[in-house]
Amino acid sequence: MESIEEINSLSDYILAVKELHSYLKDGDHELYFRGQKQRYLKEIRLTRENEEEKIESILPSLFRKETLLNHENKLYEDFLMRAPNLFAQCNNNFERLALMQHHQLPTRLLDLTANPLIALYFACDASDNDGVIYPFSNNLNFKIFKENLEFKGKQNVLSDFRCIEKDGFAFPERRISINKTAFSDEIELESTIVRLSFEDKISILTELSRFFACRSEQLEKNPKSESWNSLYYRSRSEGSLDNIYEYRLSFKENTALSHLYHMVANDVGIFKQELNPIEMYLPKIIKAREIDRRIKNQKGLFLFVPFVGDINYTRQDGAWANYYGDKIWAAQNSINSLRLFNNNGKLISFTIPKDKKTDILTELEEIGIDRTFIYPDDYSILSKQIEEKY
Repeated sequence: MESIEEINSLSDYILAVKELHSYLKDGDHELYFRGQKQRYLKEIRLTRENEEEKIESILPSLFRKETLLNHENKLYEDFLMRAPNLFAQCNNNFERLALMQHHQLPTRLLDLTANPLIALYFACDASDNDGVIYPFSNNLNFKIFKENLEFKGKQNVLSDFRCIEKDGFAFPERRISINKTAFSDEIELESTIVRLSFEDKISILTELSRFFACRSEQLEKNPKSESWNSLYYRSRSEGSLDNIYEYRLSFKENTALSHLYHMVANDVGIFKQELNPIEMYLPKIIKAREIDRRIKNQKGLFLFVPFVGDINYTRQDGAWANYYGDKIWAAQNSINSLRLFNNNGKLISFTIPKDKKTDILTELEEIGIDRTFIYPDDYSILSKQIEEKY
């Protein structure tokens, strides 16, 4: 269910944005925005229902074609090889990925902004259709988030995500944050998975799915087991994660994971060679270093869509790759779990009527938000050339 409000002027929008703050649960939660020139509907086929379903798509460009999703590592490597000087100021794989995204290469990053006026500009960018703005926050919508686990038959693991705070969105023991920086070990790991060969990527995601299957079985037998986050950090403090059965079974001697750690070490040097499966499952909002003027001017942030829909695993059937429609559904569900919702649980969005766009753009230009401010540089032609190869 959605709560849709129509915006007819800049002043309408400013008042609407002010009201959004009343839906934030506490001082730790923040607002982010995404503006699109129109709403997009995508028809997908879900294997669990064996039927077609239309979803409202806010997907990153990587997910818009199956061939792009299957060649994620090649997209990255091609751009890196053909424009190496562009990345001279980048310190890690995430910063390279973010720069590629800003120059329109298809990635699993979704552009957000901390400046609501930037989102309004993008929503008004073309006048053929009504525009749309989606507010986001770092307040996880647990009701939507759990649907991905239920879809994969791992609903028992929900207890590992339950909180000890009243609002239902903090994590037990040591809090796992939705917000990350570009220098986080967790983000470096996940950004480097993007670069892995298809075989290594599938191997790691298979073990990730196996972990959740084993964890789900254990929690079904003993629902009062110690929470994963508590168990994970306690074992770390004691010097070894090998004492945890589910972790040892899935990650102890995985060759692809060794390749991943090696690639990260080559990129950033010393880091903690550990992978927290619970962290891997969460969507994340990442603030990038301002490595070019475009990111700085647009107050850019990124929603990193996790690798949640690629592989499923059960002890009875082993591992199998999900179909494209299932992957799309899981990715969109992860994105929706960070959309802002009102007190009735409805997801919030704003519609910009197409006949109001020109007037609003004029108002924005009067306060300095125009195309030359939004796009101070441009490598989009190279990105388009690489995209067309796949």
